Parts: sequence; structure tokens; C-alpha cells
Amino acid sequence: MEKKHIYLISGLGSDERVFRYLDLDTYSVLYIQWIPPMHKESLAAYAARLIKQITTPDPVLIGLSMGGMIAVEIGKLISTEKIILISSAKAASELPGYFGFFGKLKLHRYLPDFLLLRPNKVFYNLFGVYNKREKVILRDVLRDTDPKFARWAMDAILEWDNTETRGTVIHIHGTNDKIIPLRNIESPDYIIQDAGHSMVFQQPKQITTLLKKIIG
Repeated sequence: MEKKHIYLISGLGSDERVFRYLDLDTYSVLYIQWIPPMHKESLAAYAARLIKQITTPDPVLIGLSMGGMIAVEIGKLISTEKIILISSAKAASELPGYFGFFGKLKLHRYLPDFLLLRPNKVFYNLFGVYNKREKVILRDVLRDTDPKFARWAMDAILEWDNTETRGTVIHIHGTNDKIIPLRNIESPDYIIQDAGHSMVFQQPKQITTLLKKIIG
């Protein structure tokens, strides 16, 4: 029997390494790769260009953080079996108010590259990572992120104005998410206790079990 195809979309600038501890061998796992964005390209327009990487009908999409927003936009353009969001947002209304504040200031446009993605206590606290293994994962992801991509992504997220979803969208969120607080999420389907924004690699067994239940 052919394995079910699932497509994983990582968070801002990161790659498949953030999913490394998930045990999804029962599926055919494909990772959506980031491509260079166009000048001032919206998340919706960027998502439309990523669709070329999806080669199976009615796919299962799993999006982490910004990847979940991308998955929502893809779901508005093609038929999907399921869209699973992890530590993400279904609509702009679920993003915290401080996103708008920082969006007006545009501080990320003026920070030098070495500060924009520099691992520090603030980053670690926001992402909820505290032990050495978790810090190494986040540090490596930040180190390998293209600053130009990061600045575009921050702009695109801050300007995201989505108000709708299409298809079956299933939202998994942690109670301790400091980047997108749980209180902002309208009707989350699964709530993970004591989990932060990085729960995909902090609580991989729990997330794996839940994903298998949802995907079927």
C-alpha cells in the first residue's frame, strides 16, 4: 500500500531540521523548500509560487509558525485533505497586538545582520527554549537564515491580512506560546499543556502521536 503523502512547511527561515524529532516514517514526508521572495511580495503571492512543489492531489499540509500561515494561503488556492497548523495563526486577527506596533516601527529593517538573527536570552525566552540541545537547534536555524529572507518574512507577516480559511484546518497550540499567545487563538482544536512555540522539537513524541491521530 502506498504511503500517504504529507508536506511539511517550517517556520520563518528555518528548514526541515525543526521537524527532525518527529517520527513520521509511516508517511511519505516531503518538505516545502523556501525560495527567494520577490520585492515586497505578500505571503499570499509567495505561497502561490510554492505550490509548484506540491505534486500530489489533495495533500495533507503541516505548517509550523509562519509555515502554517503559508499553508492557509495554499489551502485557498488548491484542494487539500487537511491543513494542520502547529504554533501558528489561521488569520491576522490571531496575531498579537504587538506585531502591529513593531510593524509600524519597522525596526527589523534597520538592525544590522549580526544583531537581527543573533541568538540571545530574548530569543531563547520567546521561543521557550532553555536547555542546551534546544538552544543548539535554534542557534543553528538562526545562523543559517538569510537576513534578507528574514526581513522580507517579517514584513510579510506584519502585513498579512488574511481573514478566511478553506478546507479542513486543524490547529494545535501550546499554552505557553509567547510569540503567538494561546489567548489569541480562536477555537484551537488541540491544546498542548506547558508547551511553547518550539514544542515541535521539545515534545516530539506527543506531537507525533497527535499528528498520526489527525492524519489517519
